[in-house]
Amino acid sequence: MKSQKIKAIVISTLLVALVAISSCSRHENRYRPDNHNLTTHVERISRELDLSQDQLERLEVLISNLEEKQTAIERGHAIVDDIGQQLAAEQFDEKYIENTISNYLDEVEAFSLDFVTNLSALHSSFTSEQKVKLAQYLSANKREHNHHQWYH
Repeated sequence: MKSQKIKAIVISTLLVALVAISSCSRHENRYRPDNHNLTTHVERISRELDLSQDQLERLEVLISNLEEKQTAIERGHAIVDDIGQQLAAEQFDEKYIENTISNYLDEVEAFSLDFVTNLSALHSSFTSEQKVKLAQYLSANKREHNHHQWYH
């Protein structure tokens, strides 16, 4: 019984997170200037950190992971739609929704583990100087992003 309560909490949290992510990403993309897209950030980071070919390849793997994340988010939206359809149906197919969410959580977990592994590999390839430059770049970018939020 305790396992079912934990699973219900995880499912509820997933649904709230999916709705929040979808609304944030739509809001962010609507106001985001063109110079804030991922490609621009990657190009800037590559230039500022003077990345080696090996580091660029590791970064490309991370970008690929992020593209997979976008696909997973889209699947998450489809799950939310499925749940909505089930709620509107004459009879709720609990087993179908449980299996769908469970499979999705497994996929997200696998993505997360791959992403962290690849991020760690990239981090370990950085020199101390590159780590400092990256921290400065991310800090400046965060301030700039927060500045844009106040004006939009």
